[in-house]
Amino acid sequence: MKIISYLISVLVFLFCFCSNNNSNKKSISSELLEINFIQKGLNSPTLISCAFMNTDSFKKSKHHKSINDTTIIKNFKNLYAELSASKIQHDIDVRIQIIYSNDKKRDTICMGEFFNITVNGVNMNDSKDFHSYIKEIIDYENTIRHPITGKMIK
Repeated sequence: MKIISYLISVLVFLFCFCSNNNSNKKSISSELLEINFIQKGLNSPTLISCAFMNTDSFKKSKHHKSINDTTIIKNFKNLYAELSASKIQHDIDVRIQIIYSNDKKRDTICMGEFFNITVNGVNMNDSKDFHSYIKEIIDYENTIRHPITGKMIK
């Protein structure tokens, strides 16, 4: 009888331990950065809006990157938390669109090539560190598509 109760105790412990580890993995992978961006130096006759980034017009020149690496997301969140709302309203020529999602929210961040940031349509004060970090994680400076074929050029 002692052996059976001992085995039951071990099984219960293992079940709890395994389910706890699985729930931790879910919380880590639940954060995601979806980044759409237009290649460096692409000219447009008009300003590109955040909503326009997802249209068919930019399929050949648009790049996409999904990131769920915990270190990258942790660094992103630290810089993202430092952004503050701006009192100045201005239009942005959007080149980079970031969709940050976790279990509680989904934010859309739009950026110009060198300056200007909006979060969910609200203008933010510029942050060179935030711009630089985003460009670094998507390798913005080295990502180019052929203008006619749409194939990657390295």
